[in-house]
Amino acid sequence: MSAPRPKPYELLTVAVTVSRRRPGERSPRAERFEVAIERDSTVLHLLYAIRRQFDSTFSFAAHFCKLGNCGACALRVNGDTRLACRVRVTGEALDIQPLPGRKVLCDLLMEASERIGSRPPLAATQDD
Repeated sequence: MSAPRPKPYELLTVAVTVSRRRPGERSPRAERFEVAIERDSTVLHLLYAIRRQFDSTFSFAAHFCKLGNCGACALRVNGDTRLACRVRVTGEALDIQPLPGRKVLCDLLMEASERIGSRPPLAATQDD
């Protein structure tokens, strides 16, 4: 008896608006992307896809655990504070912003907070 065939990947196209700010810019700007991504991917995977598909300079916090324990990937997703490694992409439009009250270094990359320890802020540098 042969093993069951894996299901083919189902791609979604997700409309994503992200807050962008380059070093030296005074105010953030919204940028919209139509991102092709596999169903059930996380918002963290979506951020990597934006970097891969559209802009290699797109910056966001590196994840440390991918398990929702460290809080390093906390962002505002559709107005709610969420962990990018835990929120699943469903196909609905997404608005992603940095956390309020945190200093933005570039795009969605923020200074590290007390909540995630004393680790320095890191930019995600490689794909999953």
